[in-house]
Amino acid sequence: MTLYYSTILSTNCKHFFGYAVWASISYRWIWKLPGPQKFGLFIWLCDNSSGRGEMSPIRFLTVLWTVWTTRNPSVINWVKMNTDGAAKGNPGLSSFGGVIRNSIGGWELGFMGKISYASNLVAELWAIREGLQIAWEFGYRHLIVESDSTVALQLLTSQDTNFHPADTLVRDCKALICRQWAIKLQHVFREANQVADGLANLISSNANSLYVLTNPQVGLKTPCWQM
Repeated sequence: MTLYYSTILSTNCKHFFGYAVWASISYRWIWKLPGPQKFGLFIWLCDNSSGRGEMSPIRFLTVLWTVWTTRNPSVINWVKMNTDGAAKGNPGLSSFGGVIRNSIGGWELGFMGKISYASNLVAELWAIREGLQIAWEFGYRHLIVESDSTVALQLLTSQDTNFHPADTLVRDCKALICRQWAIKLQHVFREANQVADGLANLISSNANSLYVLTNPQVGLKTPCWQM
């Protein structure tokens, strides 16, 4: 999910962030201690305190994150779903994939499946429909849906698609969108949709129609955390 930071951050923040990442790796054992996370945070802050009355990079980022999450609680409750469809031939053998991540980019779940014979547009709409259904079943009620298909998104926001070949899929998606939850539809460039694209192309021709993944696939772990 896109986070909007205040302009109080100076250009030196990149140095704070780099040190914080290094320190978080060094003190990873702290977060494995039993008990509430507040205890781990307290130990971490004490261990990283400079003792000279100066605000350390760790403390600075911790305070900044605490202030931001306190002032923007609604953002933390949202998850983002990226979807993608692929057709070999357009129309041809088709598949779809998607990933749901939390507000800090962490993997929630992924999904992928095959459609058999369809066009690129049908595959894109199919991915959105399956993703919406999965998100609903897993209890997500604040969802940002991102797709790199402008045509699919235009159809979902269009008033009349009665004579469109993909009308049935569009109606299914709209019915899911109209349920009791908050949905935002957004376009994303293909370069920022690599995980969903990777899942759509990962499914084999003899696989089942749908897989739900609670953990990222090995080949997708790196790009998952980059976006």
